Amino acid sequence: PQNESLTKHLDKSKSDINRMTPLKAFHGLGVIDWENWRPQWDRNWGSKNVYRNRSIQFAKDLHPELSEDKIRRLAKKQYEKAAKSFMRDTLLLAEEMRPDGYWGYYLYPDCQNYDYKTKGDQYTGKCPEIEMSRNDQLLWLWRDSTALFPNVYLEIILRSSENALKFVHHRLKESMRIASMAREDYALPVFAYARPFYAYTFEPLTQEDLVTTVGETAAMGAAGIVFWGSMQYASTVDSCQKVKKYMNGPLGRYIVNVTTAAKICSRVLCRKNGRCVRKHSDSNAFLHLFPESFRIMVHANATEKKVIVKGKLELENLIYLRENFMCQCYQGWKGLYCEEYSINDIRKI
Repeated sequence: PQNESLTKHLDKSKSDINRMTPLKAFHGLGVIDWENWRPQWDRNWGSKNVYRNRSIQFAKDLHPELSEDKIRRLAKKQYEKAAKSFMRDTLLLAEEMRPDGYWGYYLYPDCQNYDYKTKGDQYTGKCPEIEMSRNDQLLWLWRDSTALFPNVYLEIILRSSENALKFVHHRLKESMRIASMAREDYALPVFAYARPFYAYTFEPLTQEDLVTTVGETAAMGAAGIVFWGSMQYASTVDSCQKVKKYMNGPLGRYIVNVTTAAKICSRVLCRKNGRCVRKHSDSNAFLHLFPESFRIMVHANATEKKVIVKGKLELENLIYLRENFMCQCYQGWKGLYCEEYSINDIRKI
């Protein structure tokens, strides 16, 4: 990045933002997919190591008289300074152009807890301390973001396993930690990217793994979930039918269940001014409709299917929610139950 024009980059970014979000009142998710290189020198491993090597050569060309150690330190300083400028100015430009959007970078923050393939039964799912420390060093990025976009993609090796829940739980836990430290008066909304099928396959998630991904995301207090896929989903008529069947079946029913339960909890605990979050993040409490109190009904005709939730919250249901969940207030609200205004700018997501 230190060898590129920031001005030209921002001009191109401005053009892209106008093309992708033509409405100035854009109120959606502004997700910047920035995966070629990372802003921290120490995180550019593997195929990204080329940016460190080129940076060292760039510094050496400018200062051939310096020692190897000084060249490396200079290269790191130049690289991180330029990387920060590129990422920060891109974000600020987007927020200036579309101030009502929720802007952030895909896969930020990351947790680097991918060692389930080698650890087996010894896998904890916890983010390495060094990675949490590196996330702390990106405070400038979190403060400039208006949303966070981690991912909780499951590989098929994790299917219906304890390791799957550990993997997802700690990625979300780290994102919620970052969301809380990014602002003093409220937590940034977190939108987790998930796949309805196991990564690199066309195998749908099991019911258990829907709970592990969608259910865990809601219970941990994320603002939402973004489903991502591949062209394979629409490559043939059979593929489309498979996706449709899954969406109209287990996936759709579970999303209705969790979404409705989260709305009910927000209403009865947080006065619709906040979202429900587990009181104890490591508990197994979930935001599910209570089967004895609610029914999900499907009404279908020749052209469409309509899903209706019927029932009412019973006293024991309310007690369960109060015992296991607390409120995380939206921007502009405060108090134990988000009952007080904190600022004039009210945003709900």
